[in-house]
Amino acid sequence: MAELAKLEAGQMPDTTEIDNPISPRGNRIMSSSVKLAKFAGLDIAKSNFQVHCLDGERELLIRRNLKRSQVAPFFERLPRLKVGVEAGAAAHHWARQLSAIGHEVAIIPGKFVSAFRVGQKNDANDAEAICFAVMQPSSPIVPIKAIDRQSILMVHRSRELLKKQKIQLLNFMRSLLAEFGVILPLGTGHVLKYVSDANRIAADKIPSEAFEVCNMLLAQAKRIDQKITKLERIVLLWHEASQVSKRLATIPGVGLITATALAATVDDPQRFRTARHFASWLGLSPRQHSTGGRARLGAITRRGDPYLRRLLVSGALPLVARARKKALPQDVKWKSMLERKHPRIVTIAIANRNARIAWAIMRYNSEYVEPSPSLWSQRG
Repeated sequence: MAELAKLEAGQMPDTTEIDNPISPRGNRIMSSSVKLAKFAGLDIAKSNFQVHCLDGERELLIRRNLKRSQVAPFFERLPRLKVGVEAGAAAHHWARQLSAIGHEVAIIPGKFVSAFRVGQKNDANDAEAICFAVMQPSSPIVPIKAIDRQSILMVHRSRELLKKQKIQLLNFMRSLLAEFGVILPLGTGHVLKYVSDANRIAADKIPSEAFEVCNMLLAQAKRIDQKITKLERIVLLWHEASQVSKRLATIPGVGLITATALAATVDDPQRFRTARHFASWLGLSPRQHSTGGRARLGAITRRGDPYLRRLLVSGALPLVARARKKALPQDVKWKSMLERKHPRIVTIAIANRNARIAWAIMRYNSEYVEPSPSLWSQRG
């Protein structure tokens, strides 16, 4: 920070500890050129980091490898830069660290970084690609997550992992029992009920070794259930403390899990110009392949956060089922659409609508108000 104070006073910082940055041809670069750096690309990893710095004219100033302990001291001695970091593990941590030093940090999705990579994939080329990507005004930026929001999202991801592990265990038990001629109906409850019933196991003449394995897997599945319940309690406490999450939970098709995930992920809804922009960011808008003034729309883009998109689509499925069986006044529009479109298209339409409503609630701090039945009839 002392070096930054020297820069603000118009003095040249002490750059002797920046170990002679190297150019692509191996020539030494004068330390005095460090103050001209405007952009930097940082390729992060566990231990080895690669930095690539350019000036305003896109001339190479610094390209070197850093150890983990050298990253923060290195950037403390540089003037204020726009630093690009590729989205991935520890990206938000380093973004927070570099922002605290005083740099402007942009996290860029890897898909848009690879377009600027020249040559084969290695740390130096990756850092160069990140540096060129951060210089583009149109490059999409991932917002830096605060620690509290990242913590609750970690709870969400852990819950998803445990759910997958539980399903994996139950499917494994189902396949083991099928080896002895026991075919169970669909649904996790049937597997748990069958394995818990020792009399049925004995009646089907399941070997004792296989029965012992199933009991072990059953106990493991129950322990996972307990962990999932504990994580859901943490999510519930966070939900009760968040006014935004409470307002989002009033949207039909948006429950506790979806509301907390939306509130934790979207810290600043104002960075989306419109509700349609937010729905497009979630990958719920049609993919374009247009040319010659002719619009060609395909399936949804599936860009953005797949977890949020999956939650919104899952929440729309019960609304579609309700519209098909016992349509309420607010289901007139969806019932009419079901007569013309495939149910999955209607499901995506509801998820897109809920995403736009969620943006409006977060953007304007408003409450969800159910439209009157007459208005739904007119829309239908």
